Amino acid sequence: MILLAAGGLLLGLFYFDYRDLEENYVSTGGLTSVETNLLEMRDSLKERMDAIDYSDNSTISQIASDRLSEIPSKMRELADSENYSLDSGTLFGEPVMSAVNEQTQVFAIRVKAFDLLENARLFRETLRDNGHDAFISSAKEILDDNTLSEVVDHGVYVGPFLKVADIDEVLESINIQFGVESSVVGMSQ
Repeated sequence: MILLAAGGLLLGLFYFDYRDLEENYVSTGGLTSVETNLLEMRDSLKERMDAIDYSDNSTISQIASDRLSEIPSKMRELADSENYSLDSGTLFGEPVMSAVNEQTQVFAIRVKAFDLLENARLFRETLRDNGHDAFISSAKEILDDNTLSEVVDHGVYVGPFLKVADIDEVLESINIQFGVESSVVGMSQ
């Protein structure tokens, strides 16, 4: 009970201390460039918000509607009709898998690939039931003319791993247990 009262007292002091600050108060000591950018964005947003005529709610609705309608058209430029990225071939929202190179920071094990998503899901569940952090990343091959193939590869992966050294034992175990030839790949989003 005493702990609860002390916590409430502290929160109350912070609340009243915060309320007494000026509206534009910013502590500039030790700001990083990211923090500075965020403050500039906040100030810019505040200026734009102050310019809105709030007496007419249709103005606010129109601004929101205009902004939201821009999103699908921009997304269409980045993806095919099935939402596979034209840049990576990967289904939007899924991790992008690639060959390992010197810039790779996050790794995964590519265990197996399937033509049918349902088969990939069943195998993912088998891996999970055996204690592995398994996931699916679906992708289409990027063709020479920068279009995407019609064939979808539903890869089943285990990971992520931050060090290649952590992978060897898991990869060997998966290969033996499931009779597969797994490989190490890079992972990004």
